[in-house]
Amino acid sequence: MAYGSEDRKKVGTITGTSSTIDISKPAGGTVAVQVTGTFTGTIEFQGTVNESTFVAIPATRKTTSYTTAYSFAVVDPAEIYIVDAAGLRTVRVACTAYTSGTLTVHVLGSEAASVAAGIGAVAGSIGGGTQYTEGDTDATITGTAAMWEDAANTLRAVSVANPLPIQLTDGTSVAAVHNLAANDALSVAVVNASGTQITGFGTGDVAHDAADSGNPVKIGAKALVFGTNPTAVTANDRTDLYANRAGVLFVLGGHPNIITHAVNYTAAQTDAAIISVSAGEKIVVTQLMATADKANTVDVAVAVGFGAATTPTGAGVLGRHPGIAAGSGFSRGSGDGIIGAGADGEDVRITSEVPTSGSIDIVLSYFTIPA
Repeated sequence: MAYGSEDRKKVGTITGTSSTIDISKPAGGTVAVQVTGTFTGTIEFQGTVNESTFVAIPATRKTTSYTTAYSFAVVDPAEIYIVDAAGLRTVRVACTAYTSGTLTVHVLGSEAASVAAGIGAVAGSIGGGTQYTEGDTDATITGTAAMWEDAANTLRAVSVANPLPIQLTDGTSVAAVHNLAANDALSVAVVNASGTQITGFGTGDVAHDAADSGNPVKIGAKALVFGTNPTAVTANDRTDLYANRAGVLFVLGGHPNIITHAVNYTAAQTDAAIISVSAGEKIVVTQLMATADKANTVDVAVAVGFGAATTPTGAGVLGRHPGIAAGSGFSRGSGDGIIGAGADGEDVRITSEVPTSGSIDIVLSYFTIPA
């Protein structure tokens, strides 16, 4: 990398072995040298980084014959040479052997960007354009700093203390969102057509199993015509919600793990547990059916409900009949909705009379949930 543009063009003459032409800090990475005149001798191309010790460097002759060498014998020349000057502080054309004449030497550094080294340094020469200084206006353009123009048409140096302002546009208007201050990050606010800030983009602002807060988010569903069978997805994958074309959701009540349980009794029951759970669990019942055997010779009273130790007679009753006739019964719920939920650790219990000469059947559908 070149260190900054000090010289870009030099013209000189060589009339002996003490003659040299130097170009210091060439702007780009390449130096072109053209020699003309009536001259007999040898020229050498040299370079230095420490600005005190010059060493021979290769050059490529572009004219008489395409040759790369460290030195060239010159007789009545009209030659052009190209030197790679990348990283060099100075490039020199020297005479190492002289016989006669005068050699005219034109040295030209290529035009290219050069950036000062070091953290926090500013651009020295960017694209060969005009450079500015802090406080300059459009009419006075000098200096070395990268600049920006404020609202008063005054040029300001870009620095940590005076960062570059950032503006966003929607293609029709421009609004300043945030001017960067020292050690401050860019803050961008996205708003809707009414100017209200949008804070969520397709994700909720409260995690699963966290305390509820904030406003609800509307959801959508995929419209299906009746008779369509949705394709099953893999367990634990995300799935669509489905609705009819009017937007009414297709919903099946209940629970993904509905359990159906049936029990037959041929004797009287008193506070007997039909379904039991441990502390920390609740039973949710979605359907109850009680039927009497046609062989029964008596009507059978039946009561079913939630209880920790006894069958309820009021609150907690799921179903009750004072006397189910032989071959008949009763039912509550269809299985697609909840008809009752017990308390923590409560069982579903039954109390019934003797079904003389026959039996009774109790059928339940239910699921369990944490208390």
